[in-house]
Amino acid sequence: MFLEDIYILGKKGRSDTMKKSTVAVLVSLITVLFIGCVFAQAKTPEQNMNNRTKCYKSIEIQAGDTLWSIAEEYMTEEYYSVEAYVKDVQEINGFNGNRIYEGCYLVVPYYSDQR
Repeated sequence: MFLEDIYILGKKGRSDTMKKSTVAVLVSLITVLFIGCVFAQAKTPEQNMNNRTKCYKSIEIQAGDTLWSIAEEYMTEEYYSVEAYVKDVQEINGFNGNRIYEGCYLVVPYYSDQR
């Protein structure tokens, strides 16, 4: 009889452990799903700005122009810094240096409410 009591207690202990494990897995799954939904609803800075459209303009580089002076003229509020805008201009135009030449053309981005 003593062995039967131990066996029954052993089954009960395993059952409790299984219930706890199942609850832990379910709580983890719900947490992951919730976090996934939050991130799915998050918008990038480009999407947050009233759904403004990113546009491009070709400009002719004038004497004395620098990437920074061009950034100050064409940069819109979607860019968090002049450096970020300059980097975008460099990527769009396929170069990574800072040298630009008078008379050449440069494609610059800007954001607009027009679609």
